[in-house]
Amino acid sequence: KQYRAIKWVVLFCTIAVITACVINLLVFLIEPDEDSQIRTIAIEISGEDILKIPDSPQSKALWWMENVDQIQIPIHHKFRFIQRYVSAVIYFTTGGPTTWLSEIVYLDGIVNECEWNECSILLNCSFPPENYIYSKGNHCRDNKSISDLNFYHLNMSGIIPREIEFLSNLNVLNFGGNWQMQGTIPSTVGKLTSLKRLFLFDMNLSGVIPHQVQYIKNLEAVSLYGNRGLSGDMKSLCSIPSLLF
Repeated sequence: KQYRAIKWVVLFCTIAVITACVINLLVFLIEPDEDSQIRTIAIEISGEDILKIPDSPQSKALWWMENVDQIQIPIHHKFRFIQRYVSAVIYFTTGGPTTWLSEIVYLDGIVNECEWNECSILLNCSFPPENYIYSKGNHCRDNKSISDLNFYHLNMSGIIPREIEFLSNLNVLNFGGNWQMQGTIPSTVGKLTSLKRLFLFDMNLSGVIPHQVQYIKNLEAVSLYGNRGLSGDMKSLCSIPSLLF
């Protein structure tokens, strides 16, 4: 009887160990690793076709996150992947490696993307005083989601990437004074429903002001002067009830 009991205990333990191994193996095979998660999100945001072009800003942004970035973001924090990727896309789309002035620390692989700003150099910025709000770079509320993008007079080039629509908590979008930036105002700006300030002055933008802008109901300030190529009916913006100037 004692031998039979030992035999059953050994059998039970063996089955338990095998079951645990199988479960761990299934978790390993089913749960995506961080790189595959980043790539999946990048495809959702930018589309697979643009990521097949090696020299596209989107491909460069994805490559940076997969191969250079040292921040380990928990897989379930999807919004962090999104805003870090979109910030990287902005950097490569607007001439970050070549034309940007060295006034801010951006695309830093060892810090939170909320710290990619002028304050990391000045070391005298505190939230929410104005010296923080208007310092250049990314700024976040509670060090979480990006609320302000202040890129004025940073010697940017290129275009405004449409991927900014995925920064859904954005309050301020400021590319003003970057006269080398061309292209159109992406219609996806209209999806930034939390946007309060849209500053695109003294640039080289062209095309029609997208009508979607008038549907940003929280918009308080718009500045588009200095873009000779822009056209459209500015009166439509006056229908925004919250607009102050």
